[in-house]
Amino acid sequence: MNNSNVLPKEITEKITETVKTTFTPTGNFEADKNRALEYAKNVGMDAANTNMAVIAATEGWDAAAKAMVDSCGGDYAAMRAQFG
Repeated sequence: MNNSNVLPKEITEKITETVKTTFTPTGNFEADKNRALEYAKNVGMDAANTNMAVIAATEGWDAAAKAMVDSCGGDYAAMRAQFG
């Protein structure tokens, strides 16, 4: 038995699908933003991470990664400490 996953496969698949659909921009800014805000609320994100979730959902992960690094003055270590 492989113990690398602590969650059943069905739950892992559902989580993966939820994250993919939450953070894939559709072109509908308000819907994408609201979906990210709801997700952030449900998982207990702080304000900084919520803001980055909105950027990821509305503009994509490249934009969110750039915003995270920029918000920390280009300091990768500080970005990791702030956003995980």
